[in-house]
Amino acid sequence: MIIKFNNMRLAITIITLIIFSSCQHDLEKPSWEIDVTSPLIHTKIDINNILIDSNISIGNKPDSSIILIYNYPISKIELEEELRIEEQFYYKSKLDSLNLVDVSTSYKMTLNELFASQGWPCLNGLTIPIPPINNIAGDTVSVNANEYFETMDLISGIIEVKIYNGLPFDITDVNLILRNVVNNNIIISTTFPIIPSYTTESNTIQISNMLIDANMIAEIQNINIPGTGLDSVVINCADSLVATLIVKDLVASEATAYWPEQDIFTSFSEQFFNIQPAELTEFKIKSGWMNINATSTLEDTMTLEYNIPSFTNNNIPFASSLSLNPATNGNLSILSRYFDLSNHILDLTGEKNRKNGDTINTIYTELTGKIDSTGELVTLNLEDSITSTLSLNITPEYFKGFLGTDTINFGPEEETVDFFSSIISGSFALNNSTLKLNINNYIGAEVDVIINEITAINSENNITKTLQGKIVNSNIFIDNATESNNIITPSNSDITIDDKSSNLKELIEIMPDKFIASVTIITNPSGNKKEGFLYYDQTVDLNITYELPLSFISDELTLSNTSEINFDNNIEDGNFKLIIQNYFPIEANIKLYLIDKGGFIFDSLLTQETVKAGIINNNGIVTSPTETIINIYRENINNFNNAKNIMTVVSFTTLPSQNKIKIYDDYKLELTIVGDFNYLIE
Repeated sequence: MIIKFNNMRLAITIITLIIFSSCQHDLEKPSWEIDVTSPLIHTKIDINNILIDSNISIGNKPDSSIILIYNYPISKIELEEELRIEEQFYYKSKLDSLNLVDVSTSYKMTLNELFASQGWPCLNGLTIPIPPINNIAGDTVSVNANEYFETMDLISGIIEVKIYNGLPFDITDVNLILRNVVNNNIIISTTFPIIPSYTTESNTIQISNMLIDANMIAEIQNINIPGTGLDSVVINCADSLVATLIVKDLVASEATAYWPEQDIFTSFSEQFFNIQPAELTEFKIKSGWMNINATSTLEDTMTLEYNIPSFTNNNIPFASSLSLNPATNGNLSILSRYFDLSNHILDLTGEKNRKNGDTINTIYTELTGKIDSTGELVTLNLEDSITSTLSLNITPEYFKGFLGTDTINFGPEEETVDFFSSIISGSFALNNSTLKLNINNYIGAEVDVIINEITAINSENNITKTLQGKIVNSNIFIDNATESNNIITPSNSDITIDDKSSNLKELIEIMPDKFIASVTIITNPSGNKKEGFLYYDQTVDLNITYELPLSFISDELTLSNTSEINFDNNIEDGNFKLIIQNYFPIEANIKLYLIDKGGFIFDSLLTQETVKAGIINNNGIVTSPTETIINIYRENINNFNNAKNIMTVVSFTTLPSQNKIKIYDDYKLELTIVGDFNYLIE
């Protein structure tokens, strides 16, 4: 039975048969062989086969002929490497001072002890006048300061001596000394001319540049009693002299002591950023870090407080408190910490409110070293030192200030384009192509832009062409951008390059798949100093627009198109017809290839067939297509069953004619494959 019907009827029939067969359960599934004449594949090749690249669009000239418009960003200059700042600041501090805790000790001499030193009995309760007595020597008393220190090399200090006279009579010419036990060196010697009965007198003695041990001896070397005359006093043997020694405001160059909590050094400094020729007042950090390394010779735990008002995040200045372990056995104590500085604002004007401050490129830091009261005996020395290094590795999001006259180089950078990727062979010649160069300056400074190189590359044929003309290596001046409410308005320049002013036509006709661009930007080329800005992601954009009228001469200009074969592999036998309609005003050579699931060509349906050009009017415009029908006979249809896709290859040749052919947007070449075949339905 021979049945001829269209695709819709075939689909309905097949579905019906499938449904019917699915209702069979225990019976054997039926199968049929039918003869079918039906379109199998329909494809077309038009201007869109060239528009592989998303940067290409279509425009029309006044006569409706096509212009290919290709937009290509030559460069968007990002400044991560250009503006990455790596800086290191070094601090070394010795101890400003070593302050020891105040020492206070007291001892007393009773009236009984005073009389006994003279060999006199003390008659308690006796009422008698006291005669004059001179040159009375008191006992020595141990003064032990081991709970405060072991030894100290004193720079300065104060010893306050207080003597309370609890005796019933005045005393005069009271002399007291304080000396070290180890070497008997006198620390102080002080005299009180008179200490009236039941009163306290005090002397303050400045001490400096001496070694003091924790074990000392206090001694009253002399006491004179002027006597009471005819007045009698009551003798109470428990009445006493009380001497109090207060050692305070001690500053040592070295000491082994129980140190109190204290600041041992403070450093205020301004550090200069090496970012000339720019003179900057502020920048925001896009990303980056700061590493703090510190070393110490102190044999005590210390705290380093870093305050850097120049760094702020959400208006909060940077501050960090770091603990540094004690140095031991002559080895340095080492500290290292990393800090993320992303989104920090860096003020480069130095110390806030500094008098006559006009600082640029400068950060202000405060560093304080502290020790805690650990309750441990520790030796410290003013020669002990702390070194600190701040290492910065940051990428600014923006700069503010005078940017200086600087040179920024971009490229050479390679960019791949798909402009001609569908053209697999052949050549063509274009006419009247133009290149428009658009430069947008987002920098808050005047710039000169120099196009060093634009090179087109056809990597398959190993052909290169480099743009030549006045535009190359010329300084293109562009005014500074402006900023208002954090919105940047760029300045721009538009430059048109055509075939007359350059070799642009040569660059396009090699059908490049790559471009290489190299650009130089010079900021503030005139040297005028004025406040400006520079943002990381908004610098200078360079874009080119090619306008290519599709009016050309071609020599075997070859295009390809691949279509999917959408039917089951159940073709038993048959023949095929290829119906071609050519709307181009150019003869075309057609080839057809079968492609398997792996993407490999494994057979050809048509080795080559010439198709006549479309029918044109007096103006050379196609008014109707030519139709060509080609029979494709196959002895072995299995190859078609194994095909996943079919590739159409079309080549156009205008030669020997030297007239350039215009292409219009309705020009196309349509191919339809119709099968007259035996189809197995299972």
